[in-house]
Amino acid sequence: MRSFKSINPKAPLCFSLLLTILFLQSAICAADVVIEPGQGVSFQQVNFTWQPGAVPDSDRGDVEVDIATLRDATEMQSGFINIVTSLGWVVQNLAVLAGFPYPTVSTMFQISPVSGIDITSLDAYVLFSTAPFSVSPISSGPVPNLSCGQRRFQCPRRRDRRGD
Repeated sequence: MRSFKSINPKAPLCFSLLLTILFLQSAICAADVVIEPGQGVSFQQVNFTWQPGAVPDSDRGDVEVDIATLRDATEMQSGFINIVTSLGWVVQNLAVLAGFPYPTVSTMFQISPVSGIDITSLDAYVLFSTAPFSVSPISSGPVPNLSCGQRRFQCPRRRDRRGD
């Protein structure tokens, strides 16, 4: 008859450790929030107006995060904004920090493959996460798969930038 006394005495510890890791991984993933239009993230296409060489409808966009609206919508005080569009991972780990003294934070990103295209809406996957990402939050080869969590954001206004 086979005896079960030969089980490795460290096995329960390893099993407990494995369960803890799986629990923590699911808790971290649960803290990631897909941002919907109206939850504090807005996009604008940038027009560069310096002379000579103005660039209307440039290939650059500006994402602006209204911190109070984002915090109200997600119930998270701090985290990182990551944005993926058909052009790839265009905004990487834009920090929204607890205690940040300003009402908004923004950054520029590539909104179009070339200048001269009027962008009126943007299909984007916007994720607010508790930890930064070291790789794109979504991807399936060279072009991201945006079917999961993709949202259409309107680009209702232009942001003019001058080179004063």
